[in-house]
Amino acid sequence: MTDGVIAGTGNSRTLKVPSTAVTAYATYSDFMTALAAGTFEVDLGYQSSGWTVTGTALNKASLLTSATETLLGITADSTVDEALAALSPYYAKISSTILTGSATAINIPITNVTDYKKLELSAKFLPATTSSNTLTMRFNSLTSSATYYYADYQTASPSTGTSLPLGSIIYSIATSSQTALDISICLQSMIVGSVFGARAFDSIYKYVFFLNPSVFESSELNTINILSSEGLAVGTVVDVWGIKA
Repeated sequence: MTDGVIAGTGNSRTLKVPSTAVTAYATYSDFMTALAAGTFEVDLGYQSSGWTVTGTALNKASLLTSATETLLGITADSTVDEALAALSPYYAKISSTILTGSATAINIPITNVTDYKKLELSAKFLPATTSSNTLTMRFNSLTSSATYYYADYQTASPSTGTSLPLGSIIYSIATSSQTALDISICLQSMIVGSVFGARAFDSIYKYVFFLNPSVFESSELNTINILSSEGLAVGTVVDVWGIKA
């Protein structure tokens, strides 16, 4: 969506009153009395010449189209709130962690993992120091040399993939432009597609992990561990969502 920007030339709006207003409010006193009583009738119009940027209209076409209602299986002319509620059987927040003190590790408990086909982890990291700060990721606090797999769709096909050793460096947060991280953890092989991978976009690093059943079955996943070499500061946020379908 686009925010509207008023030009400040005094002509962004127009006012229209009923044709009867001239006689209904013949005196200034009549006019002010109607205003005070809330009975003065007026239409407020929009005039594009008074805007430097035309904002996105707030209407059905921009908020909730009929096509989206059909896709979600909800009734025609549903509200946005009803559309969001329709997603709840498929998408649920599992955990939300906000650091209230500095820490070198965040341990995120995962419950009812068998209810989901994929987990989505979204985080905003605030480094505790200005030193080079690397993050590592582990599952169930394991420290062995076992591997999980991900496919980088910029350089390799998902059928070959790339092995990522357990505890490998995810990325550095030495600079403020590299503090956002998105991670997908695929729990069922049937949802592995051709467009999973790790890449940087808009300063957000995206990783997709496919759990290796030779290490443990996805049903055994109970904890996601994120470790920081130099520590994370107060205000660091990590949210985990479960996708059911």
